[in-house]
Amino acid sequence: MNGGMKRNIVIGFLIIGLVCGGVGYIKRITLRRIVSALIPDMLKARQEDITFLSGNLHLQGTLYSPGRSLRKRPAVILCHGGTPLGRRMALYTVMARKLAARGYVVFTFDFRGFGDSEDPHRFETFSDLDFTHDISAALDYVSELRDVDTSRLFLIGHSFGAGVVLPASIRDHRIKKTISISPPRNTAERQYGPHAVDPSYPQRRLSKDMKIEPPIPQAVFYPHLKEYVAEDILRYPEHLPVCFIDGAEEELKERNFLRKVYEQMTDPKAYTTIQGADHYFGTRRGQDGSAGSAPYNDVIVHALIDVIDRWFRGEDL
Repeated sequence: MNGGMKRNIVIGFLIIGLVCGGVGYIKRITLRRIVSALIPDMLKARQEDITFLSGNLHLQGTLYSPGRSLRKRPAVILCHGGTPLGRRMALYTVMARKLAARGYVVFTFDFRGFGDSEDPHRFETFSDLDFTHDISAALDYVSELRDVDTSRLFLIGHSFGAGVVLPASIRDHRIKKTISISPPRNTAERQYGPHAVDPSYPQRRLSKDMKIEPPIPQAVFYPHLKEYVAEDILRYPEHLPVCFIDGAEEELKERNFLRKVYEQMTDPKAYTTIQGADHYFGTRRGQDGSAGSAPYNDVIVHALIDVIDRWFRGEDL
């Protein structure tokens, strides 16, 4: 083999090496670009409106999911208070997004008759207004999600919803911990006791929030009212972990009553007050948060979310 042929062979191998290396480089660059495009989308929190059944009623909810992970996530059912906006009120949309950012799958939903959910077909029996059944139906839905850790199912309620979560947590043993934020309380004195100032107020208020006319019959609603209050937990010496939260700017008499309930109830329990917060914890009553741009007090909201996260993680408050 002469010198020229050897040189041509070497040059040929060099060209082949360069071509193969170039193809490999292009493949690596392409793969890198694909991965770079996919990873942010996989890590991005998602929000999706959901329809699910509670008995024969169609309820509406919104699922807030953190970015995809190889590990299963804890899940939170977030229950709204007495408002025609239901789950769309700013406090609940802000809380849901903040908790999803901390790694929780969050499901907010409208109780029967509220917001976008279907109205009860009648108001004749106890089960017609059984809002605890709606919570169990929400738990059914969330428990079927493949990225949810069913050993870490948590419950949060605010205001009216904070009352409903208490009997729900007694009846449904899938729930591991419950947080009751500014629940109804002292209703024996205020609504159905012998010296009640305005006995029909809860009935009128609930009917208004649910846009029910004529108002819900008192005989149907009052058995629920007596359950959906903070002091009802005292009937149950054995209960799952319950944390009460209120705001420092709420009425002192109401806070003192909740403190007494906390002191009398059995363990496991916790109680904390968020400084600077009123009943709506850095948001406003009637503020629609569904558009995602509702203004809020970040300091108060952060303090609230931090307490919730620490309680669910088993840390001291």
